[in-house]
Parts: sequence; structure tokens; C-alpha cells
Amino acid sequence: LIILEDNLLSRCTKCNGNFIPEPLTPEEAVASVADGQSIPEYAIAERLLFWQCSVCMHMYWQVKT
Repeated sequence: LIILEDNLLSRCTKCNGNFIPEPLTPEEAVASVADGQSIPEYAIAERLLFWQCSVCMHMYWQVKT
């Protein structure tokens, strides 16, 4: 098994689809979030970047630690 760093976190955990190549701004993410999913206010307020699955449209964002 060969694990490439470029492939880490590159697939949707819900459907195994590919992410849309460019990250979304908070405004773009709110406008295109999938039905049934919500984005927490802190993620929008902190201007985090968002990634969306191109298949199921599920939204992901990086959690700050």
C-alpha cells in the first residue's frame, strides 16, 4: 500500500466522491450547502475555507485547534 500525502483527505467520507478542486469562501459555502446540512456560525465568522464533494454536495471545513 502506497500512501501519498497529496491523496490524504481527498475523498468524501460519505460517498467516496472527489472534492471540488478549489476551496469555497464562507459565502459560497452557505449558498451551496447540501440539504440537511448546516454550517456552524464560528466557521463562517472565522472565515474558514470549505471543500465540497462534487457528488453528494456534502460540505467540509477545517477545524481550528
